[in-house]
This record gives sequence, C-alpha cells and structure tokens, in this order.
Amino acid sequence: MSHLEQLIRELVDNPLIITYFIEQDQPLVKTHLSSLSSLTSRIKSALRSGIEQLFNQLLRPKLRTFIPDIYKDISYVLDEDGYAAADLQDLTRKRFIKAWDALIDGYKDTFSEANYRLFIGLVLDVLLRPWEKYVMGLKYTELGAVRFDRDLRAIIAYLSSQTTFGDIREKFLRLQQISTLLNLDADEDIDEFYNGSGISWKIGRHEAKAIAALKI
Repeated sequence: MSHLEQLIRELVDNPLIITYFIEQDQPLVKTHLSSLSSLTSRIKSALRSGIEQLFNQLLRPKLRTFIPDIYKDISYVLDEDGYAAADLQDLTRKRFIKAWDALIDGYKDTFSEANYRLFIGLVLDVLLRPWEKYVMGLKYTELGAVRFDRDLRAIIAYLSSQTTFGDIREKFLRLQQISTLLNLDADEDIDEFYNGSGISWKIGRHEAKAIAALKI
C-alpha cells in the first residue's frame, strides 16, 4: 500500500467525520474521500515517467561503457597460476562495486523505497542484456569458468546487500544460467543436461549450446 492510499484509508476511518458531519452526510463524505484513491494510479504513472526521464538523461549514457570498463583486461582463460592471481586481485568485484557506487551515489537517500526499487530496476534492465552479450563473447577455461562464477556471485551478493527488496537475484537468472552452463563437466552432454536438469530455463537451447562452446 502506498503512502497516499494509507492516508486516504486513515481519513475515511477518522472519527472526526462523525464529529464534524451530521449522520446523513457522513456516507457521502466517506465516498468523496475514497474517490481520491483514483488519483493514486495517476500519481504513480507521473512518478514513473519522472523517474524514467531522470534515468534516461542522467544514467543511461553512463551505462554504455559500464560493462566493458568492468571487464577491461579481464581474462577467463586461466591456468592454475592465472586463477591464483585473479583470486588475489579480485578485480572484477572491486571494479564493479566502485563503479556502481559512483553511479547511484545519492539516489538511495533521495527516493522512497518503492521509487528506488523502480530506479534500480531500470538500471539493471538496461545493463544486463549488454552484460550477457559481453560475457558470451569471451572464452573460458575450466578454471576461468569457476572464476567467472565467483565474480558473478560476489556481484549479486553485493547488490542484494545494498537493497531491501528481494528481486535482484531474479534479474540475474540468465547470467546465472550462463555461468551454470560454463561450469558443466567437459563430458556432460548439453542436450541431456538442458532437458533433464529441472531448471526453468531463461536461455534457449541454441543459446545453451553456443555458451557451452565458449569453453576451451
């Protein structure tokens, strides 16, 4: 329930109506007050339009290079030494946190929780498709796929820790499924796994085969 809806309900139930209006007028007063609820959808629509406009003007341009900057010089073609070095440096997670914090600094304190949720949703909706496309253009060794999974999990955990709403992980389902496919054993049959895993796939069968083929 929005703040406005709660306010209208409190007004309708307010005992002052009984105090200041005669009995035959009270139902009409409550009806008029209740009719104000029709404004909530208009206000929500106006708020959404305003937030979308703010996002398009201020943040969308910054997102164009966000993912390439995060993965600049990052390779998932790793042997044991490369994996150990990547684990020590932890560059992907560190870069993401620094860039994300710089991107949304100040907005959390400005918006209500509902509007902040909408705002973050807009950011992720624009960010995730290019992110998926980018990682599907890379190559992965077995250890590189493990490292990618660790990087992805760390980023999702960080984003989840920064919000009170619980749908962050749902937005990352496709990336998580990409990671799952990259981390299949070499002798695993992709068709058998795709059909028999019980996973509710957000990735198509042909995409799954293409992802599995990224392993070297």
